[in-house]
Amino acid sequence: MNQLDSEPSDSNSRESLLSLQDRYYFNNRAIESTTRHRARHFRLGMVGITGLMGPFGAGATLLGRQVAEENNEIHPLPVITTRARRPNDPESYRTRDEGVTADEIIQKAARHAVLTFQVGSDNTLRALDPTGIESHQMYLAGPISHREVEQLQAVSLADFRRVLVVREKASYQEHLKNALEHTAFQYDRLVESDRLLDFAMDNVDQSWLDVVTMSDNVAEAQKALTDAERIAMLSTYDSMPVTTRRALIADMRAVLREVTSRIVVQ
Repeated sequence: MNQLDSEPSDSNSRESLLSLQDRYYFNNRAIESTTRHRARHFRLGMVGITGLMGPFGAGATLLGRQVAEENNEIHPLPVITTRARRPNDPESYRTRDEGVTADEIIQKAARHAVLTFQVGSDNTLRALDPTGIESHQMYLAGPISHREVEQLQAVSLADFRRVLVVREKASYQEHLKNALEHTAFQYDRLVESDRLLDFAMDNVDQSWLDVVTMSDNVAEAQKALTDAERIAMLSTYDSMPVTTRRALIADMRAVLREVTSRIVVQ
């Protein structure tokens, strides 16, 4: 039996954690494990999951909370993580402040009892926990990273929607500045945001990628909420043209990189 399966408390080395994380990707090295993963979650074949993605400061957390409050048919997908709770974390998050331990997450991940498994640069662990999920229901996950999107693609789901949350350039500049001023600084979050926008740009013309625009304008913010809700409920909405998507992503990436470069120089 693999050590990760039998002795999770002794398997907290970064090498072991990354090896376990690799099992959740659909690739040649992990194909056997991924097949077991898909079989383990076969019951989710009648479940719809919408994953919200957004770079730091874009408003994906806020939008996710608004969607869940607006529509009681859309349920937050539980998250378990070993990091500390943040002020804007949804109620569906369980963190180390609620008693989550590395051993708990590792044990679940080794049994393929979670949908995703991610290891941070500081060995912080995070997983999407399907405990309590019911068939024929709609769930909202987010904000999630592009790596979690890739892992969710290895699970047999009735429907998996990927929604990128964007802002106009000036709006993002302001909200990113505000986020940095009111959040304990984490350089990793800026790096992950840059990778997310790269992922979005690489897939900007894919039909499976939906994009909604957050705004401080009341009417435009309501449209973002309505669009996200309709996407989660598998309804039609006014899809954004690829050229507009590409321009918004490029502008946000430029803002993010300019801010990141200033911080690195300091």
